[in-house]
Amino acid sequence: MKIAIDINDVYRDFTKRFGDVFTKEIDSTFELDERGVFSAKLDEVFPFSTREEYITFRYEDYAYELYCRCELCDKNLMMRLNRWMTHTLDNLDTDEKCEVSVISCIEHGMTIPATMSFLAGNPLQCKEFYFPSPSDNVWDRYDVIITADPYVIDSKPDGKFCVKINTSYNKDSEADLSYDSITEIIDNDDNGLIKYMEGRNDE
Repeated sequence: MKIAIDINDVYRDFTKRFGDVFTKEIDSTFELDERGVFSAKLDEVFPFSTREEYITFRYEDYAYELYCRCELCDKNLMMRLNRWMTHTLDNLDTDEKCEVSVISCIEHGMTIPATMSFLAGNPLQCKEFYFPSPSDNVWDRYDVIITADPYVIDSKPDGKFCVKINTSYNKDSEADLSYDSITEIIDNDDNGLIKYMEGRNDE
């Protein structure tokens, strides 16, 4: 069974970092309204002058600041997630071995080496790191995806399984399961994802 963990807003706190860098480098007076970050299209949330300014900010000028220098989404998440992958998943009562990958959608240019630098500093015990574009290509490779990305969630085909990590920008997207953080999955060995994977034996 092939499982993918989406890095943004699941493992690294990307959206918060984006807002912090934007207010520091672009507009120190900007404040989010009561909706918060209401869209995964961040140029709809943060007031860039042009689309080109947004692209340059995100993928060129501040790629390292945005993609490498993020905090983890939860305290001690690296250690806890590695232990979950190498202990809990490796010992599931399943006929299929679990193969875990890390994915990060719609990255290009300088963001990929910046993300690899982030992962070098916060290493996960995975054999594959995949940067799909467009986002829905991930479903060709994986059976289960844990993600906050509404485009990945909404493009899930029949026969696949999606776990949503709740954010302010994916409220309208429906997944098979949803949690407020990946630690809710890690800390509960009897969660719905584990039950789904073990239940595949009966299919």
